[in-house]
Amino acid sequence: TFEVPPELEAELLESIAQADRGETISAEEMLEAAERAWNIERAFNAREGFARVDDLPPEKWMREPLKYYGGHVPPLERERIEKMLDEYYQERGWNVASGIPGADKLRSLGIPEAGGGRLKDAEANTKTLNI
Repeated sequence: TFEVPPELEAELLESIAQADRGETISAEEMLEAAERAWNIERAFNAREGFARVDDLPPEKWMREPLKYYGGHVPPLERERIEKMLDEYYQERGWNVASGIPGADKLRSLGIPEAGGGRLKDAEANTKTLNI
C-alpha cells in the first residue's frame, strides 16, 4: 500500500481534483462538499424514518461475546456506544438526542432545503420512540 504523509494529503487531493476536473479546488472546498453530502444523506435518511437507534450495532453484539478466529472479546457496552454516538453527533453539529442535522446546521452548509421541511417530523418521531 501507498501511504501519504498527513502534511501532503491536502496537496495531493488538490492535485488529483485539478487533474480530474481541470479546475482548481482546494482541500477545504472538498471537505466542505463532503460535509454537505454527508448531511444531505443524513437528512434524507431521517426524513425516511431512520433514527439514532439505527446507528447502534446489533443487540446481539451487546449481549454475547464477539467471536473471531483467535478467541472472543466481551460484548460491547451499550453505555459506551451511546456515549460515542453523543460525541460523534456533537462533533458533526447534529442533534445529540436524535442524530439529525438541524435546520441551523443545514443552513450553515448552504443546503437548508435538504431537510425538505420534514426534519421536524423526523425529530418528533424520535421523541415518540423515546430515542
